[in-house]
Amino acid sequence: MVLNKTCLILLVAVVFISYIQTGSALECYTCSSLDNSTCGTPFNPAIVGVMKCMGNDNVCLKGSNHGTTVAVVTRGCGTKDSCHAYNKKCHTCNSDRCNSSNNAKFQFMLLPLVGITIVKSYL
Repeated sequence: MVLNKTCLILLVAVVFISYIQTGSALECYTCSSLDNSTCGTPFNPAIVGVMKCMGNDNVCLKGSNHGTTVAVVTRGCGTKDSCHAYNKKCHTCNSDRCNSSNNAKFQFMLLPLVGITIVKSYL
């Protein structure tokens, strides 16, 4: 199938427009494994609360503190400096509900680059 130039331009425009962000607050999962066993591992986002970050809180975080008998996992909003409060691990991210795991996730911002590459191959 050969796409004409107009269709390709429209496709690229739609991809770029889909990445325009609105000014809404960041949303993060919020829980503590002390209160909710599904906050740790395994994590179940279906039964964990979500909160909108307020004030200076501009990242989602997942942190672990290890005590003498139990490891406590906490998820919520914070700043990059919030990781100093955790003695084991702390991960921050800055997209909605990104604190669901530590796994690398597909970077959706690469889609426009893929779209441009496809368009260039047809021109």
